[in-house]
Amino acid sequence: EGQPGIGVAVQGMYAMVLGVGTFEATAIPYVHKVFMADKSKFEPFIALPLGISFGGATTGLFGIHVGSLFWQNKNLAFSLEFGAGINSADTTLSGGVVYYY
Repeated sequence: EGQPGIGVAVQGMYAMVLGVGTFEATAIPYVHKVFMADKSKFEPFIALPLGISFGGATTGLFGIHVGSLFWQNKNLAFSLEFGAGINSADTTLSGGVVYYY
């Protein structure tokens, strides 16, 4: 308790843009930590996705993502994430709602 958590997510994604298909295989090591502030709880994280893209040309992918979950209660959280593409990866801004049943 009180220490950061670590993990590795894996992802496979196929996309077709203008008739050209691309498959990306990515491993995403990450570190996260839960913090309490008054009655709210938030969980920032940093992730370093790295992988390979198979399409017209095979390229390596690398980026850095930072974000947080903002907990409303034990079942509901909101997420916000910014990802900077460093090597052939997309730069992204995303958000969402997470519901745990």
